[in-house]
Amino acid sequence: MRKGITPIISIVVLLLIAVAVAGAAYTWISGYFGGLTGTAIQVSDVRCVAGGTPPKITIRFQNIGTDALDTANKITISRSVVGTGTTATAFDVSQVSYNPTNAGPGQLVTVTDLSVSATDAGLTFRYDLLLGGRVTTAQVTC
Repeated sequence: MRKGITPIISIVVLLLIAVAVAGAAYTWISGYFGGLTGTAIQVSDVRCVAGGTPPKITIRFQNIGTDALDTANKITISRSVVGTGTTATAFDVSQVSYNPTNAGPGQLVTVTDLSVSATDAGLTFRYDLLLGGRVTTAQVTC
């Protein structure tokens, strides 16, 4: 008579281990991709209205994620001037106007750059919108 685990019990134990590993992988993957799709934006329009003093730059984007978006607290916006070699400067909330400040899935948001001056006419600006670890870029010339 041999001592040890029977082949049937060993197969059951291996199957339980495989199911546990698959369950852990599914939980991690669904949480990872759920976080990516929960907060996402897509730029739909960038405009510079140079007729006013100072010029007015607006960026319109859509919340394409599944979660509501508190724009003032979740999005970091930085601006750089293209072709000058300047580094991007981040805006604080007082330099940017959001309409609306809380956007549900599918809703459009308009961002207005309040730091543009009359001397900025003719320059090309690059805006980087950082949300959830991803950067969305928009560019406009005044």
